[in-house]
Order: sequence, then structure tokens, then C-alpha cells
Amino acid sequence: MQQIKTLFVFLALSISQVVYANLKPFEADYIGYRKGQKIGTAKQKLEHVSGNQYRLSYQSLASLFFLTDKRYETSHFVLKDNELIPQQYTYVRKGTGKDKSLDLQFDVEQKIVNSKKGDVFEWDGELDNLLYRFHFQQSLMSSQQEFEYRIINNRAQYKTYKFKILGEEKLTLPYGEIDTLKVQIVRASSSKRTTYIWFAPSLDYTMVRIEQYKEGKQQADVQLSSYSALTP
Repeated sequence: MQQIKTLFVFLALSISQVVYANLKPFEADYIGYRKGQKIGTAKQKLEHVSGNQYRLSYQSLASLFFLTDKRYETSHFVLKDNELIPQQYTYVRKGTGKDKSLDLQFDVEQKIVNSKKGDVFEWDGELDNLLYRFHFQQSLMSSQQEFEYRIINNRAQYKTYKFKILGEEKLTLPYGEIDTLKVQIVRASSSKRTTYIWFAPSLDYTMVRIEQYKEGKQQADVQLSSYSALTP
């Protein structure tokens, strides 16, 4: 069950010389595989709400035998002084096992994060569990080779994720053949998991594939099936 729970969580602080002047709304669809068998779908979408306000959303549906997992994430954020600043983050998980949800409100002036359940967290610039993935996507336009992000994840926990660029690679996906930049999540040497993520420069560095292994065995392979630019 743990495999299906983590199937579509594509893990994704600092950024240099990246300009967000023209965030481009888009919609991307994915197909999830396990050992070559299709087991689910996913979609991510960036929308321009108004002014400097944007909405980033992600949803997935996975099923394996009698197990199901549905996830919905939304990040409302603003673009201010060339920074992506979270405003609200919501997360809902339904399916086999216990349902889960989280609703966070970011108060930048007070430097706190309020949970709908009544919890209050200190805020020191951490991104939410969805926005940091898009932040990383944008940061690939810089000349950096390694990246580190401080976030508040979908369990309301403080986490730090690290990434490193491995190099260029041409992939053949349901979407078609495309040139990509391959990235690896940096984990402790004792970790049993290995995760690779591919981003396409021609699609504004949108994620086009994520593959995860545990103890050398493939757990998930999520691949881009369609992509479309949206009218701002």
C-alpha cells in the first residue's frame, strides 16, 4: 500500500539569476506505470488568477488490484519582487486506508502559517509542498547544478530536499520524443530509495518523467502524455 501512496509524489531554497516576469500557464497530463503496466494518471496545471496571483494544482489517481489512491493539491501564490510567495496550500488524499487533508494559510507579515485545524507554525520563507516543485522547475533556467529547498510538506512537517543535475538525455514518452535534463534527488547514503526526474527545456522545464526505485526495484514510472500552453 505504501508504494501506491507514494506513486505520484514527484519530489521536487536558493535560486540565482532567475526572472519570473512571464510565468506561463500550462496544463500537463501524465500516465503512471509499474513494471510496464498502466496503473494511473496525473495532471498538473498552472493558472493565472489575476494581477500577480497564480494557482498551481496537481491531482492523481492510481489503482492497483483493489487498492486506490486519489490526491489533490493546490497552491495559491503571488509573484512579488521576483519571488514566488505562498498564500494558501490545500491537500486532500482519499482512497484505500485513512483519508487525509491539510489546509494552510501563509501570513507573510506575521511570519506564521495557520492550519485550518487550529495549529500555528513559524514561517521563515519555506515553500509549500507543491510550490517548491514549480520553483525548482523555474530554477533550472539558471546555471546552478545543485539545489536545496526548505518546505512545509503535506503532513505540516518542515523538510529539506536536495537535488543535483546529472545531465542531458533524450526520452521517448507517450508525449513523443523530447530532449530533457535529468535530475536526481539527493538522499542519505543509507536511504533505500532512488528517484530520478526529467525536465524538458522546450516545455519551459516542465517535468516530463519521474522514476523511483526502492532497493533497486522500480516502484513507479510517471511519464508525460500531453502538454498544452494556456491563455494567461
